[in-house]
Amino acid sequence: MKISKLNSQRLGEILLGTPLKSHQANHNKIQSTMEASITSSEEHLEGKFVHDVFTKNTQDIIDEWYDGDERAAKLLEMIQEDRPSNQ
Repeated sequence: MKISKLNSQRLGEILLGTPLKSHQANHNKIQSTMEASITSSEEHLEGKFVHDVFTKNTQDIIDEWYDGDERAAKLLEMIQEDRPSNQ
């Protein structure tokens, strides 16, 4: 799964800085910033992932980053099992 190659710290830094970049560029929507300024390079996977999340449709993201519906469903199940209960 391509998603497993991402550096979560770098991904977080990109996401935390995105509203600031959007504001600085006077964009009304963050999607405009993603389309205009975040790289979609294979060499910068975190930037490519964030770019894809804001510019591609969901199925394309699932196919490219999560290796399809079945693998995505298994990952979601694992994430939900690891999450503490609200009870």
